[in-house]
Amino acid sequence: WVWAWALARAWAWARAQTRKMADFKRSTHATHWLYSPEEWAALDRRRHAALRRMHASDPPVRQVHCFAVEADPKPEADGSFALPEAPMSPADERAVQRHFTRMIVDVYAQAAERDSSIYSATAQATAIALFRRFYLSNSVVAYSPWLMMLAAILLASKVEERRVEPARLLKLFKYEDLTVEQLVLYESFLMEGCHFHFRVFHPYRPAAAFFDDFVHALHAEAAAGGDGRVSPEALPEAERAVREETHHAVTRLLLHDLAFQTAPATLALGALKYATKHPAPESGGNLPPELAPAFERYIAGLSERLPAAAAEKFAAEVNAAAAAVGEVLAEDEAAQSEEGAASMKKLRKQLKRCCLWKDDVPASGSKKKKKK
Repeated sequence: WVWAWALARAWAWARAQTRKMADFKRSTHATHWLYSPEEWAALDRRRHAALRRMHASDPPVRQVHCFAVEADPKPEADGSFALPEAPMSPADERAVQRHFTRMIVDVYAQAAERDSSIYSATAQATAIALFRRFYLSNSVVAYSPWLMMLAAILLASKVEERRVEPARLLKLFKYEDLTVEQLVLYESFLMEGCHFHFRVFHPYRPAAAFFDDFVHALHAEAAAGGDGRVSPEALPEAERAVREETHHAVTRLLLHDLAFQTAPATLALGALKYATKHPAPESGGNLPPELAPAFERYIAGLSERLPAAAAEKFAAEVNAAAAAVGEVLAEDEAAQSEEGAASMKKLRKQLKRCCLWKDDVPASGSKKKKKK
């Protein structure tokens, strides 16, 4: 009866969210920015081909693309027009994009220490999404990731109603060598590259709702007693640890490719599943061993209301999202290692040699050095 009560409550909550979910299904996020695995794999090819076509002209002419609304051009049938090789491989471009996506998180963290009004989880998530949307269709060779990172933060502050003036943004992030005109120009590139699709649905809200519902189910189980239940004494500490780690896990998922392949609600459940097995370090690294099996029962209860094929897909997507959190953590560790740092330094030097945006960014977009 405990799980029947929990499922009834979940069903009531789901009905209350029907209108919001309908909004998501009709949104540009759902209709233009969610890709199948096959479509996602083809994006690198399309972006690389666009970069090669750009370099086929003399001098190269930059053009902002948005593959979410552009048809995929057919290759030359007779092969008579040979495109030149691009200055960077798709894998190298992808590595640079990931590096600057992680930088958005670091930049927000540093800025929040100086001015907390600029930071919110949703503003940071929107900046990450807009930055990634732009570089799904455009190359870091053609448009500076340094300036685009700041443009994404600027545009996200407007979208999420935490508006900050461009001049203040440059000063806050210590990019005072750049001008407001340069930043606003890149904001216009960003808007065009996203086809003016600024609304982004994030997993934070569904994660909070699923967390609350799961906690109610845990309390109902604890009240009912029996084996395999989380004890009432352990629940408060477990709740705090899982809540914190779920928030961190959602942020990590925004850096993963699944953010463009899976609905936010499913990502939220994946983050919650990860959190029930991997507590935040601040909690001491301990969680009740009964917590993870309890979440599996919770997911099984949600799956029972779906058709068999949909339930199987739903479970697979939640498992994939939970695994993706670990993948992002592993990438972060690799990037912070000496070998990873040396590799990125080499890629950034290569990018500065072959880029087409040298005139966009003074001193290669580096931060202004303080005089001793």
